[in-house]
This record gives sequence, C-alpha cells and structure tokens, in this order.
Amino acid sequence: MKKSYKKYEDIIWLSLITFLIALITYCLKFDPEIFISIIAICISISFGVRQYRIENDKIFLELFQSFNNKYDKKFNDKLNNEKIELSKEFVIDYLNLCSEEYLWYTKGRIPEDVWSAWKKGMIHHFNRPRIKKIVLREMKKNESYYRIFDEIKIQ
Repeated sequence: MKKSYKKYEDIIWLSLITFLIALITYCLKFDPEIFISIIAICISISFGVRQYRIENDKIFLELFQSFNNKYDKKFNDKLNNEKIELSKEFVIDYLNLCSEEYLWYTKGRIPEDVWSAWKKGMIHHFNRPRIKKIVLREMKKNESYYRIFDEIKIQ
C-alpha cells in the first residue's frame, strides 16, 4: 500500500495545497469564481501529471520490451553457454545494446531497480574471460559507448 501512496504523493500534495488555498479564498469571502478557478486549476494539473506519468510508463514499457527482445533473440543463449566461442563482433554488439540501455537510464527512462538488475548481468558477462579481453580493449572508446564504463567497472 505504501508504494501506491508514494506513486501519487506529488498529486496528493498538490491537491491538498490547492484545496487549502481555495478554502482560504472562500473563507476570506473572495469572489466564488476565484474559488472555482482554483479547484479547476488543481484538477487540470492533477490530470496533466497523471497523463505525464502514463506517457512515461508507455515509453519505459516500449524500451523494456525492445531491449529484452533484442537480448533474448541475439544474446541470451550465446552469453549463457560457456562452451561457445564469442566473436569480437558479437561482444561489440552486446556492448552496444548495454550502452543503449545505459543511455536511456541516464535520460531517466529506465527505473533504478531495472537498471540495477541489468547492470549486475552486464558486470557478470563483462568479467567472463572471453568477453573481458574484448571489453577491456573497447573501454578505451568509452565515449563511443555513452560513457557506460564510468558506471560499470571491470575488475
């Protein structure tokens, strides 16, 4: 229950503050149109904030599905099979996917908990001997990978 309250905390505060301003306006015998206008503004802002969140969720869902589909189709089986020799091109493609995910994380489109899970997977794969060798060479081109190596440290 606490999480659902947290999700709408700003809307609740905004509504409460606007209601208090409207109540004070009404009690001080200001014009009733001002009272109605303040309530209408509160409702409009509330709907705007909710619409913004819905659009944000839609963008996240699109990105999440796109990244997971790419990973599942191209990378999952090969990365999780220790016996397969991975080509340099394959590892660079994987680095590109990871850096794209990181880019959208830095833009605030990927939530912290999702990024944290993805990051753990990246660190795991980047530290595998066959991949690590290529990743260490590519780290010199950090700018090409949206500076992902500032976030992910390879040991």
